[in-house]
Amino acid sequence: MSDLRPSPYDREEIAFRENDTENYTGLMNSFLDLEDDHEFVSKLKSYQQKEWLRGPDDIFVWIPVLFRLNGLFKNIAEKHHLNVKIPTLKGNINNKPNSTGFIEDIIVEDDMETSYDAFLTQLPKDTETFILEMINFILFLLENTFGGSVDSSVDGILGFVNIPNMEIKLGCMKVLSILSLRSFQTYSYNKLLQNDIMKKSFIIASSLLCYTPSNTEETKSFDLVEFLTKISLEPFDLSEDNALIIPENSFLPFSFEYYSEENNCTEIFKLDKETIMNTSYDDLLSLVKQQNLIPEHYWFKISIELYLVKTFATTKNKLNLKNDAAEIKTLFNLLNPFVQLKLYSFSLLNCSLEDNNTSHQVSELDRKIFNSLGKLILSAYSLEKQREDLSLKEIMHSALFAMKCLSETPIFFDNINKQLFGEDSYVHFVNLLERMKIALSTDKNIDTKYNVQFFFLLENLSSTF
Repeated sequence: MSDLRPSPYDREEIAFRENDTENYTGLMNSFLDLEDDHEFVSKLKSYQQKEWLRGPDDIFVWIPVLFRLNGLFKNIAEKHHLNVKIPTLKGNINNKPNSTGFIEDIIVEDDMETSYDAFLTQLPKDTETFILEMINFILFLLENTFGGSVDSSVDGILGFVNIPNMEIKLGCMKVLSILSLRSFQTYSYNKLLQNDIMKKSFIIASSLLCYTPSNTEETKSFDLVEFLTKISLEPFDLSEDNALIIPENSFLPFSFEYYSEENNCTEIFKLDKETIMNTSYDDLLSLVKQQNLIPEHYWFKISIELYLVKTFATTKNKLNLKNDAAEIKTLFNLLNPFVQLKLYSFSLLNCSLEDNNTSHQVSELDRKIFNSLGKLILSAYSLEKQREDLSLKEIMHSALFAMKCLSETPIFFDNINKQLFGEDSYVHFVNLLERMKIALSTDKNIDTKYNVQFFFLLENLSSTF
């Protein structure tokens, strides 16, 4: 990546920022003077819960708080040995099933010293809660600030992408993708977009396809957006068909292909449905580690695939939306954060100034992803009755963010315009505007976050109209 890109800040702006920082000294000290880390984070959480009544801050003034949070991230990551990269496969490199979709780097690490257990070990619940409180505050700041050159103030979160805790992984990917978009827009170098992070983003984004065609006469094709939409609707809105068909054929029985370094050949790790149903996610991860068959190179990927197979391993392949509500809720609670994670990972791939080809690879592999993003975006403010506990709002936000990232690259304009304003989608776009108008005029169910992102997207596309 070129070092000659213009800096987003000149000397006058830096001087203004320094003066701005002085005005916030009292506020910053009210946080930083707390010596106990849990009290510090608790006070940040309380501040986050208050309404933000002023205009957006320059994130520069919050750097002292971000530095302290970053130090906490680094301490936890060091304690749990989280700062690891996907190791390179050993032996003959030809014809190996690669877990990343990338050309292999030579990872210079001492195998005798490095532990890759982080890929297969969830953090304890109390530690998870503490980390999420810190991540959520950073996301709160990013929503209420401008500016983007704070990479060194948040790089401590990189190691947390490795762990199987889904909410932490999602929070990290949100932070990384938002900061990466800001850097992308200002042509500034982003140290967060390390090749290892891009590999992991690719694995996540390509693990659950938006559309899977039927491979037998007995099975049906799987459309992710249709599946999610059907889950979120009230049962009485589906008078003709209350059955939710689970895409078991795509996940069960579990089969994971890998290259055995010991035997120098391709092998397959298999689990039947009964084992998956009767074994917790943590125990499945432990099984992979204890058997010591699958090389550590694959541990990050198999942690993702085992999460998905646990998500779709239900008691039967057809669930009744009304009678099986509890099991469907469990499925949704697992699927919802992963779909968001997939879309933020896809966003991150599109914010790499160094190499945009990886997002193209995902698009080639997941050919319906543009179409799915369009459907999710245009389904906002739906007049159909949705269950509050099964809302697709956060997934819609992640889809909108992903489309916004795509809109920063002119090569995607035609495809985006087709999904939002094309012959098959224009009527849905007009209907969305009408629903938004009704919500704004009645002051009911207004989604401010969606509105802001939506009109930013339209602004990016305005040059193509």
